[in-house]
Amino acid sequence: MLYVAHQLAGVAQIAGEALLSRQLAETGARQKACGDWVTLADEYSHELLDGLLTECFPGIPLILEEQDNAPTVPDTCIVADELDGTHAYMNGCREWGITLAFLERGKPVAGVLFQPATGVMIRSARAGGTWLDGRRVWLGEAASLDGRLMSGEINRHLKWQEYLWLGALAKQCAGVRGLATTVGNAIELLQGRTVLLVNMRGGKIWDFAAAALAVEEAGGTALTPTGEPLCWSGIEMGVLLAAGSSIAAEAVSARRELERRASVTGPA
Repeated sequence: MLYVAHQLAGVAQIAGEALLSRQLAETGARQKACGDWVTLADEYSHELLDGLLTECFPGIPLILEEQDNAPTVPDTCIVADELDGTHAYMNGCREWGITLAFLERGKPVAGVLFQPATGVMIRSARAGGTWLDGRRVWLGEAASLDGRLMSGEINRHLKWQEYLWLGALAKQCAGVRGLATTVGNAIELLQGRTVLLVNMRGGKIWDFAAAALAVEEAGGTALTPTGEPLCWSGIEMGVLLAAGSSIAAEAVSARRELERRASVTGPA
């Protein structure tokens, strides 16, 4: 699967460099029916990736963000976010990127996270490791959130109890970062800058497949926000990605304690 990851990286490189050259041009931003924003760059990247992936992986179904997709996902397919972090891209930030993952038998088996503005390309393959610039990435086992940074995405989809959970986690760590792009947040985790990434609601399978695989292959933990194993059969998702099982357990424990208190006293 490392070869598949290499193929995906080549596709991401072409699309990412094209997007980078267009970042300062007119984006033509508009709202989609779901309330999210899309730009001409998203649509341009979609057309480019659709053609490149069809050529490289003939016969493999493509589940791309900027197209109509069924609510369930085939066991074997490629999922892609053509421009992850549209708002970051629109506002001249550097953390946006492209994420591609190959799913086989209902699980990610190869993936890439590419950040064109920084040149960071992370490749991962099931049982083949996670790689950055020819170096294998290994997260190690962070013992606690105490004194460490985490990433937490705050968006309009969150429920009040989920805001409270992020607040509880903020009290346990040194600080919370939110880059408005899974690619950016995942790369920071894989580079050891943060030890936890929580994206509870509003994300999709194409946001998380490559990131979850990369974290797992680097020795980290990938779960649902409630601490369950991830399921890759549907579009809508949330994730908890941690530098190790201890960090994941600490985060899930904080959530369960809030739920326990709510069950006793009622919602805050």
